Amino acid sequence: MEATQQPEETKDKVSKKEMKRIQKKLNRKLAQGISALVRAEKKEKDDLISEEPTNKLFVFHFGNGDEEDQRVLMEYCKQFGPIETIPLFPGLNYGFLEYPEVQQAKDLMNSLQDGKFIDLKFYDKIRTCCFQYSKVEYDQMDKFKSMEFPNSTYKVDIDGLYVIEDFVSEEESQAAKEWLDSQEWIKLMNRRVQHFGYEFVYGANDVNKTDKIRDMPDQENETFKAINDRINDALKGFYFNSEKEAVRVFDHNGTKIKEEVKSVDSMDNYFDEIGEFDQLTVNDYIPGQGIPPHIDTHSPFEEVFVALSLNSEATMTFKSAEETKHISLKPRSLMIFSGEGRYNWLHSIPTRKFDKVNGLIKSRRRRISLTYRKLRSNPVCACRWPRMCDSQNKEVAVDENKLVGEGDEVKLDASSSNIEQKHVYDVYEKIAPHFSNTRYKPWPKVQEFLESLPDGSINCDVGCGNGKYLSCAGKNVLSIGTDRSFNLTSIARERNQGSQTFVCNSLNLALRDQVFDSVISIAVIHHFSTKELRIQAINELKRICKVGGKILIYVWAFEQERKFATQDVFVPWHLYNKYDKQEEGKKEVNIEKNTGFIETAIEDETKKATIYHRYYHVFKKGELEELIDQINGLDIKKSYYDHANWCVILEKTEH
Repeated sequence: MEATQQPEETKDKVSKKEMKRIQKKLNRKLAQGISALVRAEKKEKDDLISEEPTNKLFVFHFGNGDEEDQRVLMEYCKQFGPIETIPLFPGLNYGFLEYPEVQQAKDLMNSLQDGKFIDLKFYDKIRTCCFQYSKVEYDQMDKFKSMEFPNSTYKVDIDGLYVIEDFVSEEESQAAKEWLDSQEWIKLMNRRVQHFGYEFVYGANDVNKTDKIRDMPDQENETFKAINDRINDALKGFYFNSEKEAVRVFDHNGTKIKEEVKSVDSMDNYFDEIGEFDQLTVNDYIPGQGIPPHIDTHSPFEEVFVALSLNSEATMTFKSAEETKHISLKPRSLMIFSGEGRYNWLHSIPTRKFDKVNGLIKSRRRRISLTYRKLRSNPVCACRWPRMCDSQNKEVAVDENKLVGEGDEVKLDASSSNIEQKHVYDVYEKIAPHFSNTRYKPWPKVQEFLESLPDGSINCDVGCGNGKYLSCAGKNVLSIGTDRSFNLTSIARERNQGSQTFVCNSLNLALRDQVFDSVISIAVIHHFSTKELRIQAINELKRICKVGGKILIYVWAFEQERKFATQDVFVPWHLYNKYDKQEEGKKEVNIEKNTGFIETAIEDETKKATIYHRYYHVFKKGELEELIDQINGLDIKKSYYDHANWCVILEKTEH
């Protein structure tokens, strides 16, 4: 039976019906995009969308807001007029573009279906995008402003800092990565590392020069030997000037780049005097990981060091006392640090999964960074930047021979260490409201200890913080709290109206001997930087406790889920800007920023926060008991692990 041919009129009707369905679908898609824009920007549609042509446009791309979205949109939109970038942000399905002239925006809109829609190919898949004229300027878009991160470039304009692109080939990069992955990675809190030559000691930012842990990789692998030879060629371009500072006269190919240096005949060659790098730290970053602002410590290492980037691009932020610069490092590039760039600029990698480079969004992938250094033969740095130099502006740790005083009144000041002052006392004073906000629930085993105290007992919480344990012992136990922080004791007093709190140093408690039936010290003693100070703090707990009384001590454990490369560490606290406001009656503490070789406070623009570094000595298993064994009159009744802490319950047996 022959099929009957459909009349042309019927086909037209089907086509029109289909077109209506498609149009309805497109309009619904545009409505979804506008709805998302209105919700994100928290403005009415009529305040955002213009019915009249303007030179500014919203584009609804309905993607992830990644670099592929940006690349495809840029390619299409720039044919109608010059645009520097189309701001997109991860997680937002709309973007913004601006032409110099209104007519250029009109030309784009006239190219679209119904003046609104266009099908574009992303990742080999067709996606419909929508455009609308904008009433607002870019800087009036609140959501965009809240998600904005700095724009980086490939321009390097810091004295002493150099980047060599394509320093290694794709094949060498892959071979180096595979060899490193065949070695053992050490897991840190926010990345993985490997050390060669000498182990880098985090926290102290130093190396153990007496303990060589393994050969450099060029001794074991041909790819690394080729890379090492090329690095040596780059080092040979440096010469010492009359001030014994390293100056790069020739590039790695031997081409002269310092024309003002007429002759090197009278200059000593850096490589001939210093030799090859003998320490390598390899860092493995996954997207979202980074490193806080820091300067590689001056005294352990010679002036010049290099960092080789493999596998992924990433933005590095450089900060001096006067300005901030954002430089993007391409994969397979070598960055050379010398002079001011090495000694006077903090560098960091912001913790995010995307970077903006020349206005374009770029997704990070796994990145491997190899930092080559040379141990300094003379462990004293005499550079021109003393403000950042640990040799010339050194943090001083207290010892028993350090005497201070006025006139004839000379005494041992056991609390005079700069580490405790800058990285414990001052920091807690500043972060007190935010810190208190995160410390609201008592740990069950501490609460159990306090609830076991007999009626009529007097308990002292030494280092009480915001006072969360002062009301745990019950109404028939009197609890007194002390803390070094004025602001924390003020919060504790407000939270516990029936308890007494006062400011007091844990190393020299303003309390009489043998007053308390029990004493607790929760997360305090690990903040002291020397063994002598830690023993002194425990002795003070013993002194104020009655014979027969109980003492409970908690300190951070080295053996916890958070991984530490060393026992002495600086742990960051992110004080978000909304908390960084002194309340009425709180003590204002002036903390120096960007001073010293370990920073007390660093502003993080990407997180809208200031990062403060708290000193900790994290205890290994048995170490707390070893300290207590050196003090007569204390009997260890119980040792245990709780909430990432090593803990002991003691009984005072004699005064």
